[in-house]
Amino acid sequence: MKKTLILLGALAGVAGAATKTTSVDFSNFATTLSGIQTQYAPTEFTLALTFASNNFGNTDSDYILTLASSGTTSWGLFSQAGSYVGTKLSTASDLTWTAPTSTSDDGTTRTWNVTADAISGLPSYWISYNTTGGHVGPGVNSTAVTVAVTETGSTVTLNLTNGTTSVISTNYAFSLGEIALGSHITGISNGTLTYKTPEPATATLSLLALAGLAARRRRR
Repeated sequence: MKKTLILLGALAGVAGAATKTTSVDFSNFATTLSGIQTQYAPTEFTLALTFASNNFGNTDSDYILTLASSGTTSWGLFSQAGSYVGTKLSTASDLTWTAPTSTSDDGTTRTWNVTADAISGLPSYWISYNTTGGHVGPGVNSTAVTVAVTETGSTVTLNLTNGTTSVISTNYAFSLGEIALGSHITGISNGTLTYKTPEPATATLSLLALAGLAARRRRR
């Protein structure tokens, strides 16, 4: 009986969660994310997408992907004319060029490690460089973005079209329901969302089967 209870507890932990993959596109992007947040409230997820098209003009500056919001304050990926790319807090006026925390030996990857206990602590600076550290505008189209979130923090990775990668790592964990495309983004491709959810139906059936086995053993 003791062995059965141990197995029962172990199976409950395994069957109670699963990783699922959902495809997202521009037409149902917000609906999909908010629906999953409402139904499952995942605290760990990975969102990946590629910007396929935009309608930025030469004088337009706007968010391309909002990642966090609280009241009237928001934070996310920002672009000037669909060219230069940065991170921006809505309360910040101008973006600056800020040196990364670390850079790979070949100059292709730059990482900024940020400590932020609230949205107000998230950074506002340009993050699009070339391999020699020059300030460049590689363009939004065809830039691939991955947002990986755990209960302890978030990592945003941009694979820019000039062959460089910019990474923002923070201990601030984003909520899936706060992520939204900017109004100048008219299309995305390769959009996938991976998240962990409980599977109560599977778990319940498995536990009932084991409970029945335990009952039969007791009767013997």
